[in-house]
Amino acid sequence: MAAQRVLLTEPHGEGEQADYGVEQTFSFGLDVPVPLLGVVLETAEFPRLPPVERHRRPEAGPIRPRPGP
Repeated sequence: MAAQRVLLTEPHGEGEQADYGVEQTFSFGLDVPVPLLGVVLETAEFPRLPPVERHRRPEAGPIRPRPGP
């Protein structure tokens, strides 16, 4: 699972219902240009969440018949 930063721009709608016309993804630590604002976000110092361990499906055990009535 690769960590990424996502920049959403050109919103259509408002609030939680907004949809975005442009979605850009960037790797952690890379600068993120935001041309609409004329800035570059320097992200090297942004905090990161701790690593996530992948979950595995438990192995299926033997199939046991249900007890009768």
